[in-house]
This record gives sequence, C-alpha cells and structure tokens, in this order.
Amino acid sequence: MAQRHLTEALHYRSLAGLRGHDRTRTAQRLQLLRSACDPALLLRRWFPLGAARRHGTPVNFGHRLVALAHLGKNQEVSKLLARKTTECLRAPEDLAEIIASERVISGLPIADLAEQSNTTVDAIRTLEKHGAYASPGALRRVLRSLDVSPAALPPFEVAS
Repeated sequence: MAQRHLTEALHYRSLAGLRGHDRTRTAQRLQLLRSACDPALLLRRWFPLGAARRHGTPVNFGHRLVALAHLGKNQEVSKLLARKTTECLRAPEDLAEIIASERVISGLPIADLAEQSNTTVDAIRTLEKHGAYASPGALRRVLRSLDVSPAALPPFEVAS
C-alpha cells in the first residue's frame, strides 16, 4: 500500500486522498527523495525489482522512476525529480491541494510558512482548505516559498 501511495504521489505531484499516517509517511518519503544525493538508491530499497509494474510495464510517472532506478539510470532519476514543473491551478481545489501537499512535503508548519511568506496563519489555512485568497501578492509569496510555479490561478475576486 505504501508503494502505491508513493508512486501516485510522484505521478500526481500531490498527496490528494491520503490521510493520517499514510499522508505523513508519503510526504516524508517524497522529502527524502527530493533531498537525496542518490534518490535512485532509495527507490531501489523501497521497491523490490518489478514491484512498480503492471504486466511488466511501468504504469505512471512514479512507476517509471522506480523502473529507471532499477535500470541504474541514477542521473535520469535525479534529473526527473529535480525538474521544475509549472502547475495549472485554475480551480480553487487544485490550488488548495498543491499548497497543502507541498507544505507537508516540505515539512513546514503553517506558522513557519506564514512567516516565510509574510502572511498570516489564517490566510494559509484558508488557502489549504478552500483555495481562496485575499491578496494576489500574498498568494504569490506563499507559492514562491513552496517553490511552486503556477501556470494559471483561480480568478481573484475583490470583495466590495
């Protein structure tokens, strides 16, 4: 089960659907992979040969990383994990999920993210729960603090 959670989190770049211990463990493993000198070695330890395949074929991006690790393609695994991707966060729920996931993966308490992004704890909670934001500038600072590059954001509505 833990293997499936990790490959799906790698594929979707999110912890969506995970709760409690599963969410915490998967976030910790993602953080380890992102910071490891040799993430391919970790993947080989966590996944026995062939564990991330269905009928001999990698199923998604997470499975592909595991397969590359078992083929000894260490540099390619490192490069793919470090690759900066832009996130299309047009829907509020997508914005909420990526902020919550990236904060947990980064190991940042809400208060630390609020301080780092020069915003409030309440603003972070609202972002993580509803994907709503009161200031485009504050949202950009939060995303920058989490190293998230948005390609699109939900519409900003000014309260009257």
